[in-house]
Amino acid sequence: MTGRTRWGWAATLAFGGWALTGCDDDGGDGQATADCRQAVAACAPGFVCTFTQVAGYACVPDEGRADATPGAGGTPGAGGNPGAGGNPGAGGGPDQDAGVADDRVDVSNVRVREAEPNEAGDAYIVFAGRMFRLTFDYAIRQGPDCESCRAQIVLGVNGEGVQCLYDGSPGLAGVTDRVDGQVTAPAESGRLALTWKRLDFPDCEDALAAFADATDAPGGALATIEVKQPLGPYQWVGDNIEIPLTQDRYCFERDCPAGTFALFGSGGIGGEHDMVTDMALDDDTWLRCFVGELPEGAARNTPFTTLCAEAPGATIERVEVQQAARQDGVTQIEVRCPEGYRVLHGGGAWPLGWKVGRRSFFRQGETEGFFLIGRGTAGMVTAQATCARDVPPITEVEERATILPGGNCGGVTCPDGTIPVGGGAVLPDELELESFGPDNRRMNVCGLNSRRPDLTFEVFGRCLPRD
Repeated sequence: MTGRTRWGWAATLAFGGWALTGCDDDGGDGQATADCRQAVAACAPGFVCTFTQVAGYACVPDEGRADATPGAGGTPGAGGNPGAGGNPGAGGGPDQDAGVADDRVDVSNVRVREAEPNEAGDAYIVFAGRMFRLTFDYAIRQGPDCESCRAQIVLGVNGEGVQCLYDGSPGLAGVTDRVDGQVTAPAESGRLALTWKRLDFPDCEDALAAFADATDAPGGALATIEVKQPLGPYQWVGDNIEIPLTQDRYCFERDCPAGTFALFGSGGIGGEHDMVTDMALDDDTWLRCFVGELPEGAARNTPFTTLCAEAPGATIERVEVQQAARQDGVTQIEVRCPEGYRVLHGGGAWPLGWKVGRRSFFRQGETEGFFLIGRGTAGMVTAQATCARDVPPITEVEERATILPGGNCGGVTCPDGTIPVGGGAVLPDELELESFGPDNRRMNVCGLNSRRPDLTFEVFGRCLPRD
């Protein structure tokens, strides 16, 4: 039998294979029911029979299927969605069941993908206007009293029917299939309970209208989502500064508007100066300090900007580590973000004569962080990481660049629709930095090369959705 699965709630569908635990249906492909029963019977205990158009029937471990997670009744459990034995469901509890006992409908293997659990483990964090992925298996059939009647599986959000996930005439043999939908989260923040109900109406429109009042209809919880606002809007602050050429220390600050965060500093350095500080002074201020290399000379006029962002749904923390650098020895300072945080950018402060060779990021298991590597003058070095929780997925970009004799710039560009929120580089000792930091699209490094035919370096960028 065939039905019509519809998903108009800002999503697209891709149907895959399904697990067969019985053979009241024919697999949906025209195979004989007897063939199905023989295939199921051939599977050893602990295995299930699956069918796909490509591979046909096959036995796979019940707990090893990519689209299933162990748990009573096929609902996600340990190793799958948050909560022992369950999916964050209506009411926020971790032990919600995906379905109810009814011989005419079954919903199982519910998964929310492309979304992370919240700190409490009772909901998935999604971002306003962004997509997440909802998948589950379903089987639906009619009873003998109404073989040709239509039926629906309806998606509900906070008790209101929003979309028919199935709308057709399953008949006595039934229909077994899989929903795999990219869902766009609403624009408003808040917690939303995703539920389903099986209804029997002549068309989808009637089923949607009756969803809220159909309290006795078979149904259950799919998941609870927590809609948060992403970082942004973004705003650039700053213009040119004049750095005196004398061998004194000169510091400049860029202040973001109240209620926003300074994500990074960007701009020129100048071959006649050494930058010795490049870090956040507090939540909304970025600090850069320079020391001139010559006793006297004209001031250097160069840009200094910072990217400011509102963070209505995110938590941003600065983490700092201080470490003593050895004279002429290589020193590495590592900063780890708190558990559950992503690293956006890194900076620091170092003594004059300590040359930074690497500013980059790392991931060890679920932990992310930033490290600073350099060598030269002995003294105290500070490494600082800007860490964020509850931000959309970060796109990481990387590129090798070559500085030709005399000097030029290299960098890496964020994908369309994203903005750099941080970056780093691996720099050769011979390179004299002229500028360092992201702009509206790229993470840029410019420098002077007067010692070798060419110099190769790596540039890293970390990008988030722009809007």
